[in-house]
Amino acid sequence: MTEDDWDEYATYWWGSETDELSVTDAIQNGLMTQFILDVLAHQHD
Repeated sequence: MTEDDWDEYATYWWGSETDELSVTDAIQNGLMTQFILDVLAHQHD
C-alpha cells in the first residue's frame, strides 16, 4: 500500500466516533492495540 492508501485506511478505521478520544483514551480502551493488529494483518495484502 502507498502512504496515501494508509492515510485513507487510518481515516476510515478510526471514523468520526473516535474524533474526541485522546491517545491515552485509545490506549486504555484497547483501540490502539486493535488498530495496530489490523494494520499488521493488512501488511501482506
